[in-house]
Amino acid sequence: MSKKAVIYTRVSLEKMAEEGVSLEAQLSKCQQYAQLQDLEVVGTYTDEGKTGKNTNRDGLREALKSVKKHKGTLIIVSLSRLSRSVVDTCQLVEELNKTGANLASVQENISTEGACGRFVLNVMSSLYQMEVEQLSERTKNAMQHLRNTRRRFSRHAPYGYRYEEGKMVEDDAEQHIIRYIHDLRKEGLTQTKIAEILAANGFNNRVGKPITQHAVSKVLRAG
Repeated sequence: MSKKAVIYTRVSLEKMAEEGVSLEAQLSKCQQYAQLQDLEVVGTYTDEGKTGKNTNRDGLREALKSVKKHKGTLIIVSLSRLSRSVVDTCQLVEELNKTGANLASVQENISTEGACGRFVLNVMSSLYQMEVEQLSERTKNAMQHLRNTRRRFSRHAPYGYRYEEGKMVEDDAEQHIIRYIHDLRKEGLTQTKIAEILAANGFNNRVGKPITQHAVSKVLRAG
């Protein structure tokens, strides 16, 4: 009797049309892998337009439930389709192993059926997470540089500023509100109370609506 397998595919919104990442391409590669390994595919589950930042996805939950039931192999095209977090990935692998199931990644040619495969998976997951974190750091640094040089980096200028000829300049009215918010905070008032005072004094946001507690919090965090 052939071993059972469950295929799981995922694509985020920004990657949906990218060749090699599309759901169809992932499914095809996973099916080929199953055929080569003589695995019987008993279920295919998908999360379309979902991020890999966490594992709280309907398709993934159903895939895990099915593969545990069959004590089979969960096939993914790459570790990035499962999760961006090495911690989450390792927890999922441990969860599968406890029920007699395992994970196979086509692109990395990894199977957690043996100790060697689990070791390689941990190393690969760590490297992938480091790459994601480095990219995030580079993006934050680039954005901060644009802020420091007051160059345009988004469609809307940060609160307290406006764009003029591609550069940020201070908006006097909004800067006045920012100073007022900080003064009220120094008096020991809560963010909720500050928002109430702003509303009572007729201070609104850019679209003419009352400034919320959340907006007050963002101003205070910005410094």
